[in-house]
Amino acid sequence: MTCSAANDFAKFCKETGFATLIGERTTGDGSRFMPEIMHLPNSGLIVMSEGEMLINQDGTSYFETGTIPDIEIKMIPKNPFEKDEELKQKILQVIKSLENEEKGIK
Repeated sequence: MTCSAANDFAKFCKETGFATLIGERTTGDGSRFMPEIMHLPNSGLIVMSEGEMLINQDGTSYFETGTIPDIEIKMIPKNPFEKDEELKQKILQVIKSLENEEKGIK
């Protein structure tokens, strides 16, 4: 899961084609603008909400869908202590597969 600057960078990579995104979708938070803050006079509550609606290139709401990676890998580790190594191995398999496709190897 990512947030803030990492979300923005993943969105940039996806929209510009700068990099192939591999992993799980982002959370869709971390907009570039300050949230709106209101003080409700009767209750005294302070309410915070997003001041704008970001839209993905496909027309979906960025806040609802986040950034969907080019290659989605769901990580449900067998052993939580080995999650990083398991993820590295899955990514290496994807990279090798992509390299083989470019070379015409099945």
